[in-house]
Amino acid sequence: MRASTAIATVLLLLSAGIASPQEAMDPAAAKQKFKAAFKPVALPPAAQIEKTLTPLLPAGIVVEPRPFDELAQRLLDPWEPVFAQRCAVMRAIGKESTAASGALFKEAFKVAAFENRDWSQRAAQAEKAYAGAYDKEFTESTEEQKRVRKLAAVLIPFYQGLLARNEGVAAAAADGLAEMKDGAGSDWLAGPAAGDSDPGLRRAVIRALGRVGGDKALETLRKSAKGDGEPWLRAEALNSLMAWKLKDVKAAVIEALGDPAWEVRALAVAICGRGRLVEAAGALIERIGKEDGRLRQDIDDALYVLVEVKYYGDADLWRKWWKDNQAGAEEKSRKLAEAGEYDRALGADSVARFSTPPEKGEHKGATFSFYGISTLSKKIIFVIDISKSMENAAGEGMPETTGPGAGPWTKPSESTKICIAKWQLHRAVHALPRDAAFNIIVYSESFKVWQEGMTPATPRNVGLAHEFIESLRPNGTTNIFDSLVKAFEIAGAGPPGTVVTGKKQELAADTVFLLSDGQPNRGRVTDSDGICREVAARNRSAGLVIHTIGIGEAAGLPFMRKLAEDNGGRYAEFR
Repeated sequence: MRASTAIATVLLLLSAGIASPQEAMDPAAAKQKFKAAFKPVALPPAAQIEKTLTPLLPAGIVVEPRPFDELAQRLLDPWEPVFAQRCAVMRAIGKESTAASGALFKEAFKVAAFENRDWSQRAAQAEKAYAGAYDKEFTESTEEQKRVRKLAAVLIPFYQGLLARNEGVAAAAADGLAEMKDGAGSDWLAGPAAGDSDPGLRRAVIRALGRVGGDKALETLRKSAKGDGEPWLRAEALNSLMAWKLKDVKAAVIEALGDPAWEVRALAVAICGRGRLVEAAGALIERIGKEDGRLRQDIDDALYVLVEVKYYGDADLWRKWWKDNQAGAEEKSRKLAEAGEYDRALGADSVARFSTPPEKGEHKGATFSFYGISTLSKKIIFVIDISKSMENAAGEGMPETTGPGAGPWTKPSESTKICIAKWQLHRAVHALPRDAAFNIIVYSESFKVWQEGMTPATPRNVGLAHEFIESLRPNGTTNIFDSLVKAFEIAGAGPPGTVVTGKKQELAADTVFLLSDGQPNRGRVTDSDGICREVAARNRSAGLVIHTIGIGEAAGLPFMRKLAEDNGGRYAEFR
């Protein structure tokens, strides 16, 4: 049996009897086709998919992703007509304004929620299997490990693709409801947005409201940003509010500075900086004395953008400055408003992170510095390249030798890239305060984690970290993506498409330093654009700052700079 036929035989379960998207565009026909279109998608058992897929897997481990991407898309192809018709049905029904059409929308959300629970679980299981099939000591993988990794490299994007398409259906339903002539649809959307629907679909509704616009959508998002029980959904609502003019949402943004969830406060700070909300300066200065670590630095950076003053997180200096300059700041805010500065929208989903102002060298007040990038963070993960090329000469460019962490760690006599990296890592770990927590991931073909979780920076643990650093030896190739995924896992951020409900614990880490000396060429994702997209999806609600350092061949790579800029970090390069 040909490969394409085998996949179609297993997965093409719903295509028979379902009308084309064009047929579904008539409102009357849409009602008749609704039951067929929204018959729950019943995927075959995972074992059956695996049995059919295994003989089709490309040879070798994931080096060039294209065969795996194409295979994942071929798994999705039979289902594309189903989701296309669902979207068409939603759009057609949205042209009516009846109780019956509203009921169909609600039923569509129930079906999608039922499906999403299964697909989220399958995606999470595939992620777990992929991570578990890596040898953590860089030794040769077994054939079974290779097979599991190749299989998961297809199944993960397949399940995530199904979840994304259902969110598209939910968005089409939200768009249709909002267009109902009597306004009842917009009223009903307040339910899913506020919490009486599957969390993944609530996210789709919240995002759709940012596109729909209007007073009712604005009111619903304001309520969600303030009162939703899930912190990451409050952050989604805050992002969607950015589709409105800043003058309409700045009160909600300033109020969010006091949100109990760290990630919501961090997003509100980012919006204040990106939107030049000078009116928020007083509230930011009030918060800076209550925050610690990276969020204090975020506020300091935002204030620098707003008032062009920098005190490196010193709350006393900021309070004194505000006492002397409050009137001037308020006058600046008034002039910006009169000039129409706040008669613009930042754009929904455009402020997931705030790129901090560029700095040179190491600065006072920092917890530590790594390759010249300073931070106030106390929850850090280092992701360090130890591929074979790291044993080559480091080049003429060298990081600073002064500042936090200098201590007993002097510049090494050898100038190989690995020696410089170990020196800088020694300095950073030495400088960590006692109340910090950290971890180290080193990677080549695979990755190795110093500790399974975040580790307090006690003298004993710092000493163990120094021993681990000193033992590092270059080997193998460059697996950036899987190493970053492990960093997200340690931080407590789940994979995209999965939803964690209930009381959410604060993330164990808020800052990542990624060092690389070359292009990624191992891992589930190896193309640079794909890595940036996947990291952005994982970081959407996590809010990790990712600083990147490119050395050798990686210096000057647009990929490394973009990864930092997209995730609120700084980029440094040394050739």
